[in-house]
Amino acid sequence: FTDKALNFEGITKSAIVKQSPATHIDEFYKGAELNFKNLTLVGTEYKENTQGYQKAVKETYVDCNFENYIMFAGDVTIVENCVFTGKYNSYFWTATADDITFNDCKFNGVERIVKVCTVGNHGERKVTFNDCTFTATEQKKAAIEIDGTKGSSYKVYINGCTESGFAPGEFTGETMFNIEGMENVE
Repeated sequence: FTDKALNFEGITKSAIVKQSPATHIDEFYKGAELNFKNLTLVGTEYKENTQGYQKAVKETYVDCNFENYIMFAGDVTIVENCVFTGKYNSYFWTATADDITFNDCKFNGVERIVKVCTVGNHGERKVTFNDCTFTATEQKKAAIEIDGTKGSSYKVYINGCTESGFAPGEFTGETMFNIEGMENVE
């Protein structure tokens, strides 16, 4: 599938795609554009090393449901009108996505919903949230946890978003976001 545009579309969101924990499949998607529409995407737990599509040049998700742990990794990732449901303290990582945008998404989880953090890759990352809603069932952490201690720098934009049920972050005192390693975040 290298250098191809691949489209995955469900007739209903009851069509499920499980994101593989295997990282050796990355070469299959090198240079590919992956488009997902009207699907439910189910991630695995962090300990199973779910990595996303690391060598894809673009990932687009439209009208999808996300369940549990998922990492995004495409060079450019666009997420439109999607619903994220995290269970058992799971959350969603922006991971190695260089430029990721969430538009009109709903994030529902236990204590935090999104982790802005890079594992292994260094460089500048841009993360944008436009008109998103964040809801937590337990007031333990901020909605968006930004980790600027892993060697990458971040530009994070939060525009027109709302949150409920979150606790103030220990470094920022904000319920929408918490930043550790603030010197690497703009």
